[in-house]
Amino acid sequence: MGTRYYGATNEQFSGAYAEHALASARRMAKTLNFFRAALAPVVTVTAWQMLFEHAQVTAGQTVLILGAAGNVGAYAVQLAARLALT
Repeated sequence: MGTRYYGATNEQFSGAYAEHALASARRMAKTLNFFRAALAPVVTVTAWQMLFEHAQVTAGQTVLILGAAGNVGAYAVQLAARLALT
């Protein structure tokens, strides 16, 4: 068996019941284990949508993430740090 990945196949996050799906590499991540892989996409997508689709933040901007100790907030902090937001 090859490397296992999880992620979303498209921007609508639909098609999860498909037997085969073509996914964009930027929407995929290597899994740590099945438990974490099952939990991560929902909160990660929520954080991504909050930062990049609704707030439309870009590199170099400053963001304030309230509730950073929670699941969505913790992922938002990681995504913001990865983009070098301050």
